[in-house]
Amino acid sequence: MKYTIAIPAYKASFLAICIQSILNQTFFDADFYRKPNIGMALQAKKDFPDLEWNKCLMIGDSETDMRFAMQCKMKGVKI
Repeated sequence: MKYTIAIPAYKASFLAICIQSILNQTFFDADFYRKPNIGMALQAKKDFPDLEWNKCLMIGDSETDMRFAMQCKMKGVKI
């Protein structure tokens, strides 16, 4: 299976970091950390153990953002 990845290179200094990040990810990693999956929330909880999701607020502009908030048991505000 082939994938095409478009990288906006508005800051050329980050291009090498971006490419290395892509090469280090598996498809599972990339999918798990995309909303509405809660991978990024679990990583935040790991990085900040005192984080209480019920005291967090998800502000977003899509249904995906609101589903993410619901799955994390946090309040969601759609703008």
